[in-house]
Amino acid sequence: MKIAVLSDVHSNHFALEACLTEAEARGAEVYLFLGDYLSDCAYPEKTMAALYDWEKNHDCRFLRGNREEYLLSRRAGGETHWGPGSESGSLHYTYQNLTEQDLDWIAALPNRMTVELPGWPSLLCCHGSPQKTNGVIKPDVPETWDVLKEVSEEVVIHGHHHQQWDFFAHGKRVINAGSVGVNKETAQRACFLMLSCENGELMAEHLQIPYNVQGAVEELYESGLAEIAPVWAAAIRKFLLTGENIAPKVLQRAHELHKLDTGEDGFAEETYWRQAAKELGIEL
Repeated sequence: MKIAVLSDVHSNHFALEACLTEAEARGAEVYLFLGDYLSDCAYPEKTMAALYDWEKNHDCRFLRGNREEYLLSRRAGGETHWGPGSESGSLHYTYQNLTEQDLDWIAALPNRMTVELPGWPSLLCCHGSPQKTNGVIKPDVPETWDVLKEVSEEVVIHGHHHQQWDFFAHGKRVINAGSVGVNKETAQRACFLMLSCENGELMAEHLQIPYNVQGAVEELYESGLAEIAPVWAAAIRKFLLTGENIAPKVLQRAHELHKLDTGEDGFAEETYWRQAAKELGIEL
């Protein structure tokens, strides 16, 4: 049996479709999806349609990511600050383009699951960490050891960090599937993981495949997303084209500029985002 593991699509339906096609060609029989299907890229409804369609004809198992939790929080009456502007415009745009059916589907997803297959080591699947969707498991982070102490399964499969890795810690094997949609250090490639097992030994193959990057970039603008969240969309464009995740830097700098000007923490208006973009060399 072969298992395809896909994480962090971030509404990049071009990358998702390329990964699914490649995984099927490689003989995948089970598809594990680790969350963060939505936000950042355009047309979240196209990503949802692709997931629904694949689920109809394949053995698919889905988990919830932190981005899905943000969207559910908004439906429950939270995140009332969301609106046009780079601070929250991408999430606002995503939420506005989802249906109640989409949100119900997301709400039914678990945060973690254990996969037990004959002859395979036990697999604990999650988005960030087993404890929380935005939790941290990294090769060089001490907190990783504490997280893994609570895990009884032999292998942890996760996403969230947008980087592929495979390491051992606290007697556990930890494998990150990478990001389908927006990748660090793997510019213009869609990343996913293929798992197989022979004689009880788990084999993991990290894949990076080409997809229609230009299509994903163009949709940022034709969809209206770039009008709603101008600086954020420009940062995502740079991420897609170069693999440089500059969005956290521009977010941090926009908040610094806001605090320098007002003396307060909190929501950074678009003026500060545009100033931060200029300082960091982001072209709008």
